[in-house]
Amino acid sequence: MKHQSYLVLILLFFCNLTYAHSESAPYYRFWQGKKRQNWPQTAASQIPWAQRPSDYYQKLGFDTYLQDSIFTPGSELTQLQFNFLVNDTLIPATVSCCAKENLLAYVPVLPDAYRIFDGPTSFELVDELIPDEMALIVYKDQESYESWRKIPQNQRPEDLSAEKQEAVVYGPLHGDVFKIPQNNEERKDITSSRSQVPVLYPGKVTWPMDSKLYDKEVAYDLLGSTHDWQDLAARVGFRFWRRSSNISEIDYLKRIETYLNSLKKEKNIWGLLNYVILINDQYVMEYFLVKDINQFLKQANFFSTQRSSLYLVQVSVAKDLSADPHQKELSYPPLRFGEAGRMLFTPGEVSKKKNNWLLKH
Repeated sequence: MKHQSYLVLILLFFCNLTYAHSESAPYYRFWQGKKRQNWPQTAASQIPWAQRPSDYYQKLGFDTYLQDSIFTPGSELTQLQFNFLVNDTLIPATVSCCAKENLLAYVPVLPDAYRIFDGPTSFELVDELIPDEMALIVYKDQESYESWRKIPQNQRPEDLSAEKQEAVVYGPLHGDVFKIPQNNEERKDITSSRSQVPVLYPGKVTWPMDSKLYDKEVAYDLLGSTHDWQDLAARVGFRFWRRSSNISEIDYLKRIETYLNSLKKEKNIWGLLNYVILINDQYVMEYFLVKDINQFLKQANFFSTQRSSLYLVQVSVAKDLSADPHQKELSYPPLRFGEAGRMLFTPGEVSKKKNNWLLKH
């Protein structure tokens, strides 16, 4: 009887071990978007890749803002137009395109770094290094993300599935409003638009050895947790810190490292469920999912005591935003300066009414 008990315990142990290893952490992408100064001469979303017919995107019905006379070739892309397009086009497009496949969570942010300088519709970015839009995008895994983004070759538009047609349009759309790097030199520029993929935090903060993007930038997943970012019993928070000019790079990284190690050690005390961070030599960006947002912001506030190292630019508790069920197209309440939004949706189940948002069915 004793041997049977041991056998049951051993089997339970291996079952639990197998289950633990079968559920891996999601695939994160940190998006940092810098606004274009001017509209392109031709909308990037209308430019086909090699061997595509010139009216390829028109065949897909992509005319969101082109028909609304917002796009004016070569003219200034105003901050007001940019904010409108982020809210009206890019945010719902991300949910519509990705949720059918592998999107698990999406938290876009508009920075609290502008001041009005010429009437109620003109804005100036106080700090040019701060991105014009930021987002944490959480996918099921890297493989399904890359499969979704892969552009099919030598196929007619009408032969593509509706989901793949959306994926094809989604990427070039960003080039209409964001400063997208065109060569290696531009990719290394801190002011370029880019996505960073966090790696599991190793216990020490170091710059990557062979980055294809800005050299002094790294992103970490602190916990490797699989907790659902859309857990409505928890809250999502965002903080943006700017490095002070009077601290050395070595001390700057050391203080961030001390903070992260303390945060990981005391995660249960602070009710920390998920935590990802982007660090470069000029600023720090945090996203976190916590049980009690007020407690976390009050206690896990190491940087605020380090006046000589970093100063707080923005802290936002993400608003939980659901799509308007009365709208014909997929539509979320708009974000304003200094706001973050946790876009609510059911992964893998976008309703038929809201399918293929970019295709304007």
